[in-house]
Amino acid sequence: MIIEAFPLKIYRTNINIDNKIILEEAKRTMNRDVPFHLNDAHNGYTSVQKRFWVDSPTYGKEFNNAVFKEVHNLIDTHVQKYIDSLEIQQKFIDIKISSSYLNYGESTSSGFHDHEGALISYTYYFHLEGDLPELIFINPISTVKARYPWNNLKYKTHTSTMTFYPQVGDLFLFPGYMLHGTEVINSKFKRWLFNGDYHVYSDSIPNFP
Repeated sequence: MIIEAFPLKIYRTNINIDNKIILEEAKRTMNRDVPFHLNDAHNGYTSVQKRFWVDSPTYGKEFNNAVFKEVHNLIDTHVQKYIDSLEIQQKFIDIKISSSYLNYGESTSSGFHDHEGALISYTYYFHLEGDLPELIFINPISTVKARYPWNNLKYKTHTSTMTFYPQVGDLFLFPGYMLHGTEVINSKFKRWLFNGDYHVYSDSIPNFP
C-alpha cells in the first residue's frame, strides 16, 4: 500500500464498496446545467468539474451526505494507517478531513496542481469509463516549490515523475504539496471521483494553526 516516491510516500489501496449506490447519488445531486469547457481549465485544473454540485447542500463537504458516509469512514481509516506509517505524533494535534468534493470529467487538459496548505490530500475513483488518463505525481524537489529539508544532492537522482493507472475503487493518499495531474489532452472518458484534504488542528497549541 505504501509506495516510496521521491523520497516521499504515496498510499494506494482499493476499497471494496458498492460504488453503484455512490454513482446514483452523485448523479441525483448533480446540476446538469453546468457545462464542461476545456477553456475553463487553468494549469490542468478545472473547477467546472466540481461546480456540477454547487447547488448541493453538501457541496465541498460530501462527507455530510449520509449516502457517502461509508466511503468516507473507510477513507478515514486508511488516512490513519497512512499517518501511522509516516510516524506523525498526534499527542497535541488532530488531523481531520476538511473538504470532500465530487468530480466529474469527460475530458481534460494538460497540467498539474497541488493542494498547498493541506497535510494530506486524497482521490477516490468510484466510476471510470473510456480511455482514461494516467495519474502523475511530480517530485517536489524538481519543481519551483523545492524548499524542503531534504533538498540536497542525495535526492536529485530520484525519478522526476511517478505514474499510476487508476482503477475503480482506488484510493490515493499523498502530501498536499505534491504536484499531480495528467498530461493527456482532450482524451474522451468518464471519470467520477471524490477528492479533498485533511488539515492539522489543535486546541492544545496556542495560536495554532
